[in-house]
This record gives sequence, C-alpha cells and structure tokens, in this order.
Amino acid sequence: MLYLIGLGLNANQLTLEALHTIQQCSEVYVENYTSKYSQGEITALEKIIAKKIIPLNRKGVEEDADILIEKAAHATIGLLIFGNPLTATTHISLIEECVEKKINYKIIPGISIFNYRGVCGLDEYKFGRTTTFVFPIEGYEPLSTFDIIIKNKTLGLHTHCLFDLHPEKQRFMTIDEAITFIQHAAGTRNVPIQGWIGVGLAGMGNDAQHVKAGSLHELQREKWNVFPQSMIICGDINEKEHESLQKIGGLQW
Repeated sequence: MLYLIGLGLNANQLTLEALHTIQQCSEVYVENYTSKYSQGEITALEKIIAKKIIPLNRKGVEEDADILIEKAAHATIGLLIFGNPLTATTHISLIEECVEKKINYKIIPGISIFNYRGVCGLDEYKFGRTTTFVFPIEGYEPLSTFDIIIKNKTLGLHTHCLFDLHPEKQRFMTIDEAITFIQHAAGTRNVPIQGWIGVGLAGMGNDAQHVKAGSLHELQREKWNVFPQSMIICGDINEKEHESLQKIGGLQW
C-alpha cells in the first residue's frame, strides 16, 4: 500500500486523517525538493508521529520510483509531500505506476498555497493558468512563463506565479528575482508593464506571513523575509477586489 500524504504548509496543519495514516505506515519518506514548511522543520513532525522520516530528493522519487513502488507491494509505505500531493505532476506518475502494477494507493490531501491566495481579496474564480518561474541558467531562460501571464491578462484573469526552489541548497527564488525576470521578458517581448499590479505572498502558513499588493516596482522595494514566496499578477480588477487589495494588501491606489 502506498499513501501519498499532504503535510500542509506547517507541522500544525497535519490533518487527523494524515496523522492516523502515518501511524499505520511501516516506513515513512518525505520528498524534499518541491517545497518546504513555511514555519518549523520536519524534525518537529518526527516527534509528533514518533517515527523516523527518510528524506528523498528528486532522483529518489522520480528515477528510483520503482524501488518505492516495490516496497509498497509488500508493506505500508507513506510518502509525505509538503502542501498537497497532487500539485506536482511527478506524484501523478507514482499513481500511474501503482495502477499499472496493481498496487493499492490512497491520496491524503493537504493544505497548499492555493488555499491561501484568496486572502488578498482577489476572486478565486478569476484565476487563469498557474505558471512556475525557474532559476535561469546560462543559455536557458524560457519566456513561456511570461507568455502565460500575457495570455491570462488578455482574458482578464489573474496569474499565480510559483517560484523555483532548491531546499537542499537553501536556495529559494524571491519576489524580487521574479520581477526582474518579468522586466527582462517584457523588454524582449516589447510588452509595457508599467501599470501592472501584483500581490506578493511570502511564508504563507507562517505566523509572520506577508501579503502586499502594489506595482511591480513597489513590490521590489518591499522587504520579504519569509519563505517560500510566490506572486500574483493581477488581471482585470473589479471594484470589490480593488477595495480588498487596499484594505488587506496595502494597495495605495
């Protein structure tokens, strides 16, 4: 049996269903490359469940998935995933392998960043396709993420931009880095962005979570001290949303 278990964004967000499931598992793993807790460490969870949690990097989950699946054929295995298990496509591939090999599996949902983005007052039904900004490498800086924002804005929709991160290296993309990419992409695509409004979301689920709305220039000047971070690029904003952005997000105009 393979359980894919959502951890939420901090150790206190573990559901009773998730807790009871983990206690049934003979081995418990955590994938540590797609996200991290916004507050606290996985060691705190080990104390709660009284079990050792084995970390898995990308290779351990993707390339060595067969090993995990084979163990699940003979034992009850739990794979812990920050946020919600079905946010990352790699976890869909695990389900597909279970189905193919006739191994039982179950998904235990968890709280994710998508459960928090409405806190700024933007209408959840007005979000378009989500996009992810990756760290640029020499000779490779794809503009497809920017093109998704443009397509959403053409439809009047908001875009939630997720950011790349390498927890094992303690490297997390910042809102400032993401805006720098947008500015570069806008120049390449010859798209004016002076009037764009964004919402920065930092450390959601943390007691010190930080939400700020403003122009891209204003967001760059803001001090963002908690992680992980993400950002919303607003589409068409109605009167109610604008009022919420002012009262909750500190929008000045």
